[in-house]
Amino acid sequence: MIALLLAAGLAVPTAESIEMKICYAIERQAEKIMSLRQRGLSLAEFMSEIDRSKNKKLGRIKPMVIAAYSVPRYETAGMIAKAIDDFKDEQFLACIKSMGNKPL
Repeated sequence: MIALLLAAGLAVPTAESIEMKICYAIERQAEKIMSLRQRGLSLAEFMSEIDRSKNKKLGRIKPMVIAAYSVPRYETAGMIAKAIDDFKDEQFLACIKSMGNKPL
């Protein structure tokens, strides 16, 4: 279930440059990962699901999963939404910065 949810985020839009497509996909992955984290999925269960997945690309998201679990779990809907938005923005920004001087 988790693997399917995450794998669905690997599809990207076609209008932008390849670099931006990658960053948009990362942003969507970050949103899904933090949503699962905020819903209470344990880190061990998350990592186990990634390891059991036949989609080898999911192994690349382990650092993002670990980063998500460095953020506390929140109780209120507002704080949960903020944690998700902040995390996906941080991951998107890191992606853009990693592109260096390449045109986006």
